[in-house]
Amino acid sequence: MRLSYILVVAFFTLCSSATNAAPFEDQIEKVYFGGRWWRDGDMMRHSWGLGTFIVRFQGSSSLVVNMGAAYDGSYYTCQVDNGAEQRIFVANSLLNPTSIGMTFTGLSLTEEHTISCGRNNEASYGDSIISGITLEDNGQLLQAIDPNANNNMIRFEAIGDSITAGYKVLVPAGVSDPATIANQDVFQTYIRYMADAWGTTDYQVIAKSGVSILDYGTTGIVMPREWPCREYWDGWEGNCPGLWDFSDWQADVVTINLGTNDFAFGNPTQEQFRQGYLSFIQQVRSKYPNALIACIEPIQHSCNGESFPLLTGIVNGLEQAVSDMNDQKVIYYETGRTEDPWLDCTLSTQDFMDFTHPTVQGNQKFAARLLDAMTNDVRQFFPNKCGGSGPTCLPGTPSSPSTISPVSSPVSIPSTPPTSSPVLLSPVSVPSAPSSVIVICTAIPQAQLPEGQWATTDEQCQKCGDGYQWWPCDTDPALCQCSPTNTMSPSVPAPVYSPVSMPSVSPVSSPVSAPSSPIQSEIICTAVPQNELPTGAWATTDNQCGKCADGYQWWPCDTTSPSLCDCTENNNRRRTRAMLRSRKLVL
Repeated sequence: MRLSYILVVAFFTLCSSATNAAPFEDQIEKVYFGGRWWRDGDMMRHSWGLGTFIVRFQGSSSLVVNMGAAYDGSYYTCQVDNGAEQRIFVANSLLNPTSIGMTFTGLSLTEEHTISCGRNNEASYGDSIISGITLEDNGQLLQAIDPNANNNMIRFEAIGDSITAGYKVLVPAGVSDPATIANQDVFQTYIRYMADAWGTTDYQVIAKSGVSILDYGTTGIVMPREWPCREYWDGWEGNCPGLWDFSDWQADVVTINLGTNDFAFGNPTQEQFRQGYLSFIQQVRSKYPNALIACIEPIQHSCNGESFPLLTGIVNGLEQAVSDMNDQKVIYYETGRTEDPWLDCTLSTQDFMDFTHPTVQGNQKFAARLLDAMTNDVRQFFPNKCGGSGPTCLPGTPSSPSTISPVSSPVSIPSTPPTSSPVLLSPVSVPSAPSSVIVICTAIPQAQLPEGQWATTDEQCQKCGDGYQWWPCDTDPALCQCSPTNTMSPSVPAPVYSPVSMPSVSPVSSPVSAPSSPIQSEIICTAVPQNELPTGAWATTDNQCGKCADGYQWWPCDTTSPSLCDCTENNNRRRTRAMLRSRKLVL
């Protein structure tokens, strides 16, 4: 599952059918906590973003997480043994005294189980408090494992406002429903989709609806004061209850998506915003000295925002602050222009719920464009955590070297997961030989997955054919489909594909001779012209559609009614690995 997890818990009543509740001191050492958790007596508390809570156990057919929620309750996305995601409501136990928190039942007594959950709602809905884990009499709590214990995944922190927090993200475009805990979901935001593409579950979200860089005079809640704190705090509290210790977890990538509320509710000059934003970047850099800090232009600026001098001044001040840092790992990312917006800004838009907050579809598009803009920078600075090419990362795989050495003899394809760079399959002449079989694994399309399950990529599934036994190869329902394929005919000489290092810049074919063979087709994807689309649908670009041929399964490749991309075969182009993946062929 492509997410980090958090359980919001408050006060609890023990379930009478589950009796093995070990002392909290014995439990706390075996539970994995990730994110800004802190100890509060006999409880663990968490407020900001996607803190991780994972429990592992055996010998019990049920598990009770002694928990509740503040205010109106909260929603959680949970997963049992890497199964399908479940969205679960947890009530406020002060208002609902019979609530025992969250109970999982019907589990096998003879198998080991892992349960992990993630909080859908932002920090202003109250602290998360874990008070205990209860198993049946013979149940045993096991040591939970840090998913990023080997530090081979990108550590990603997203700082932002309501757009980053998932405010009303589940509300359809044009519907004026009020904001509730039910229609907010951080796992449907652009951050989730970016983390998925980068192959990481080690990410956090520090976001609050209404938060700004400068105080616009009504709430006193500004991110430069909130971010250093271990928990979200309101202005009436006077000051941060306790600072966070940043030494325990160091981000590799930090995104800052702020400025929208400074425009919507404030009136700063360009210079005032420049100074405030610069000070905040310096604050983040002081805590994360080695991180790539991505400063994102407010997405509204491309929706005719250039006609608003206040918003343009904020954007110009933001860009100037980044320039003032004079730091190669602090980068400004533009998010479109009025003549080329990233999201549909028309009155019939399905990308915005209210022309400020993106819908699920809008978040997917936003993520796709940010991934195109950012991933090469992530790969440049963290090659050991972001291998491969394009908008996705192969976690734990170093990027390819910049040169390719000629190959003069066949090289066998390894039967174990590769530890070096991704490969470009290059034909090498060999004599006739008996047929051999390799296992080819590809991603199951999003349309074939159940609701709440999200597709991965062919690149991620490829390693399943080599015996890799972790995500995404071990999920239920399956995210990858694998099948054996003959690599060679017993009677006709055929090419054997030998691993050759791929450069991190552009694909280069290996200088080896290939046997003559019929011309092979390649999948070519281009944008459907605007005049061929129905009213209310807006064309994308050939550049965006080009990645659909590589097996990319998100926007714009997954749009239907109408399709935004047209993919056809071109028989005059040489075969590429991208074509092989997209057609699920191995020759």
